[in-house]
Amino acid sequence: MTTESMEQMGPESVPPRISGAPEWLESTLHVTAGRDPLGFQTITTDRIIPRLVPGVLALSRRARYFSFYAFLIDDYRRRQLGASNNGLSIFMKRREYELALAVELCPVGHRNEAVASNGRERAGPAVSRGDAMFGRNESVDSYLGGYGLYYRSPMIDLGLVAPRGTPFGEGEGATPVDVLWPNDERAEALADAFRAAIGDTEYFGRYYASHHDIPREVLVDYARRACLCRLPEFPDERQALRQALLVASERQPAHDVTRRREAFAFLLWLAELDERVVRFDAPFRDRIWDAHEQERTAKSETLRTTGARWAALIAKEFAQEGISSIWARVCQIGLAASGASGIAAADLDERLIGPLIAPVTLEPFGQSIAVGPETPTATLRSGVLATANGRSLEELRGWAVRDGSAMAGLALLLAVDGRVSALGQQPPGWAEIASQDGERQPGLAHLGHRLAEHLRTDPTVRVTMSWIVRTLVLWPHELIAYSKLPQSTFRFRWESGRLRFYDLRPERFGMTDARRDALGRLGADVGLFDWTANGAVPTTEGRAFVTEVFG
Repeated sequence: MTTESMEQMGPESVPPRISGAPEWLESTLHVTAGRDPLGFQTITTDRIIPRLVPGVLALSRRARYFSFYAFLIDDYRRRQLGASNNGLSIFMKRREYELALAVELCPVGHRNEAVASNGRERAGPAVSRGDAMFGRNESVDSYLGGYGLYYRSPMIDLGLVAPRGTPFGEGEGATPVDVLWPNDERAEALADAFRAAIGDTEYFGRYYASHHDIPREVLVDYARRACLCRLPEFPDERQALRQALLVASERQPAHDVTRRREAFAFLLWLAELDERVVRFDAPFRDRIWDAHEQERTAKSETLRTTGARWAALIAKEFAQEGISSIWARVCQIGLAASGASGIAAADLDERLIGPLIAPVTLEPFGQSIAVGPETPTATLRSGVLATANGRSLEELRGWAVRDGSAMAGLALLLAVDGRVSALGQQPPGWAEIASQDGERQPGLAHLGHRLAEHLRTDPTVRVTMSWIVRTLVLWPHELIAYSKLPQSTFRFRWESGRLRFYDLRPERFGMTDARRDALGRLGADVGLFDWTANGAVPTTEGRAFVTEVFG
């Protein structure tokens, strides 16, 4: 009870105060489900994706925002407003909100599409009310708005923006605010192109720099020039964006530009095989792995190497899916079996591992595989590989996830390892991605090595499941959760020799964003893809780009 609430109660209602007792306490432990409970997803996000697609974040997926933010940063400097990122933050978030209003009001009528406008959660309801005038607002509460959340880092990586604190040589000091790199033609071209697109609109002439409410028809007119969907109508801006994303410059490492070009070209190449890969995750993963198994002798060494890198990522994600199924069942069974007192270490095999490996008949693709605790792990491995012969790993993953059992998760993990092993010597590029480990979890290559060493002992399913649970689930999760305190993300932890479980989202964790959507949207925005009903296909410029990159 606070002092203020006690005073409002009146003196006759206030309980006697005990000397030395606190009036209120605030918990320092914040319970949250957290992300990446086993540390596998961060291997992809922090170690692999920056190598495959440098400068592209999961939500930095609309190319026109690069020119929009370049324009805002340049215009903020031209207007000589406060030289701080605090002032830039307010300036940006207000203009972001107005662009979001324009996107919602765009006459093209794409309000139900995933146009990914920053500030849509506030702009959408405002537009839906049918107001004739719109008051000024900010896009989001976050510092620097959508620019800070999604585009600042890529624009720095692309060498377009010099972030606050960047030194500019002797006597010039460090910039106190984000600016476009001086004398960088690419950054200037982006800012100038967006300025040219909106320069004669009534919004820019009368409302952009004012505090007045904005008429609906003014924003509709602004949308005709500024909406994300209107980029194809401005070829100079589109060309400037393509240059920024795909052409080398002195302000970004040549290696990063090469990898980014290969990523876009590889998605274009895959889209020639299957237009669905640009729009849907399952065909994207399927075609990558299928191409790796079938195209490893392709004449283009660059294509082989690029495909091997992406295939190593997909194999790692498939293996992760098997472990995710085991993780979910550990959490669910542990919650049901432990109660408030937890499970004693001596009882772990009986009360936790035992239910995970109860005899079951797995039925992938309508075929039966009988498996129990004493089944040799090698028998399960060969059985699932035989059953899945001629099937894609994506199909097998889908079955295992639908089945949901720890046994199905183990079968998937063994099958992925078997399919990788069957390929033998891998093309250049595979090892670079497969060798990426996390702080507390092995990457694909290290996991395969450990699994091979384990299988040499001819273990049973009981022994293998116990090994996986202890080394890949129990031990890593507890270490990861302790590292996040005071955010408590524990699903379980050892307390006084007993494993205690917490009812905190005991479901499986999903696959990691592999930048398919971002690459597809950015590629379409800069004219490399044409959208279709089922996905996207390369344009003439896109096919020429594939030839340029892969030969």
